[in-house]
Amino acid sequence: MTELPGLPTARPSTPDGRGFWNTTLLVTGIVLTLGGVVLVAVVAAGALPGWALSFISLGVWGPICLVVWAVLERNRRRLARLERDGIATRATVRAIRPGGGEVNGQPLLRLDLTVTVPGQPARETSVRTLAPLHLVGILRPGVTVPVLADPRDPGDAWGDWSAVERETSPTA
Repeated sequence: MTELPGLPTARPSTPDGRGFWNTTLLVTGIVLTLGGVVLVAVVAAGALPGWALSFISLGVWGPICLVVWAVLERNRRRLARLERDGIATRATVRAIRPGGGEVNGQPLLRLDLTVTVPGQPARETSVRTLAPLHLVGILRPGVTVPVLADPRDPGDAWGDWSAVERETSPTA
């Protein structure tokens, strides 16, 4: 499996490449949703003891798990499509803003970029990305960075941090 640009490398643990937690989230969401529906139906019929009512609170977690799964799945598919069909190109950084926290010590940044795809007009976009800590110092307005861009929509771009590392590392 190749590394998805801008994200830490994750090895698939299921044959379809979705990963253990993504599949677990889907199954948990389905089970809790169906379990909640069944419990409500049984309680409505009056066939369940009172102590079992406390299990109904688990039912609300099913739809929550399903919504989280849907968001993660959409992003996984988008990144897989960019990795498969994306054009390696350059983007000029216009602005850098905090993106709302950090993941595993890597800051989440919002980069305002101007993406240039050969044969198409330049496109302005904004992306949230996990920037490796040792590369944050090179990001400033006016710097060009490698990105993967959707050939049909250059505004859909993702920072290619492994390419940035190759460009900025001294050769041996």
